[in-house]
Amino acid sequence: MKRQVFKNILERLLVLDLSILLAFGLYNKEFVKHTFIIALILFSFIGLLSLNRFCTAKLKEWISKNIPVLTFITIALLSTLISQNQEASWEVFGQRYIPYFVLYFMGRYLGKKRKYLNFLITALAAGAVFVSIGSIWDIIKAGHFIRIFTSYKIKCLFPAYFLYTLPFFVGLIIEHKKNIWKIAVLSSGGLIVFVVFCFHYSRGDWIALLTALFISSLLLKEFRKKGVVLIVVIMCFILLVPVFRRRIISYKTLSPSLWGDRVPMWEASFKIFQRFPLLGSGPGTYKYLMYKVIDEKSYTEGKIHEHAHNTYLEILADMGILGLLAFVGIFVQFFWHYLRRMPHNNPYYFPFLIIVSAVLIGDLVDSNMLVGVVNASMFWFLFGLAHLE
Repeated sequence: MKRQVFKNILERLLVLDLSILLAFGLYNKEFVKHTFIIALILFSFIGLLSLNRFCTAKLKEWISKNIPVLTFITIALLSTLISQNQEASWEVFGQRYIPYFVLYFMGRYLGKKRKYLNFLITALAAGAVFVSIGSIWDIIKAGHFIRIFTSYKIKCLFPAYFLYTLPFFVGLIIEHKKNIWKIAVLSSGGLIVFVVFCFHYSRGDWIALLTALFISSLLLKEFRKKGVVLIVVIMCFILLVPVFRRRIISYKTLSPSLWGDRVPMWEASFKIFQRFPLLGSGPGTYKYLMYKVIDEKSYTEGKIHEHAHNTYLEILADMGILGLLAFVGIFVQFFWHYLRRMPHNNPYYFPFLIIVSAVLIGDLVDSNMLVGVVNASMFWFLFGLAHLE
């Protein structure tokens, strides 16, 4: 009995710690690292308290549920062992991949309890409103339209952040559909976040969100009307505001000026893959090999790019075809089980489907899922929650 009480206390502390990460982690990667360390300690103690006795059946069940993730980690380890740059690969494996998937398992564990899920998502949404108010304040202080990268004058790591946060306002509104005051507050908060999402000027995120909304609406009949309304509202807002319309219309051409340095970066990925087709050149080695396989003059203004701006091509270069297949397998398994559970009475079912789909689409032209501390950490934790077990 005492063991269970202590375990419940640790779970609540873990939820509180991760809620703080979701709400304010965007401002500082060191803050994310510190909250992760606290979460890791708490999660370890929870695991120890859960081990009454060794159970082969439970272990087999856990392995069967996580075969794609465990396969990817195994291939990442093998690729690291034969890496072209051992130091860089061990750093990526230990400081990025392992923390990402620990957060993923934390998400799967906490997502089993609805009260924890509600608290975590509410914290993320509240943090998004706080961040967005700061960004709007910076726009007002500037006195003219600017592409926003700050909140309260603090530089923020915005890529993909709004893809993680915006859809949850829909879920929260559904959750509190009988309370008109909460709906009014949530709708206002969602509008504030949406405005900053537009002012970030990320065409890739705009397209990713709209495409994910469209696909999710087709798949989920019960959310089809809501999805169509959201698509129409977003499209009207973007196309009716001149500064946004000019930005989106530039996608009508595939000229080099539109894609910037992405095309030569993608070419570099393919060339690295051709040299190391099976297990790649090693996690994190792309930035060291790119200039060895492609003409440096292909890059404008002498910029140095550490990532391929396409997660799938970067994995192909770093971990070969086996790494890419294992990575894709993680999401194939997710969607296979997720869509088979339709219809689902959880209000976050639709938002999670949008988020995961949008990030997968967005990473065709960006690197968010396996790069950096802030956005990737948030994504893998939310992806764990998304299983709604």
